Amino acid sequence: MTAAPITPTVSDHAVLRYMERVLGCDVEGVRRVIADECALGAAMGAVSVVKGDVQYCLHNGCVTTVVLKRWSGTVSNTQRARNQRRIEAGT
Repeated sequence: MTAAPITPTVSDHAVLRYMERVLGCDVEGVRRVIADECALGAAMGAVSVVKGDVQYCLHNGCVTTVVLKRWSGTVSNTQRARNQRRIEAGT
C-alpha cells in the first residue's frame, strides 16, 4: 500500500516571498501605498479607511487587512493598472 500524498500548508510569509522573488512583485512598494492610503485615518485613530471600493481595517494604527467592498471580490483591470502605476512610482 502506498501512503496518501500529503498536501503541505503554505504560510503567508512563503506566499509573500514567492510573490516578491518569483513573480517580481514590489512588496515594499505595496506596503508604502497602503500606508499612504491610511496615514490620515491612522493618525486620527480610525478603525477603518475607505478609498473607492477598498476598505482598510486598522487596529492600534496598524493596517490589519484589506477588504474589497464589491461582492465580486475583484478589482477592475483599469483600477489594477492604476494601482500598479502607483506602486512603480512609489506614490
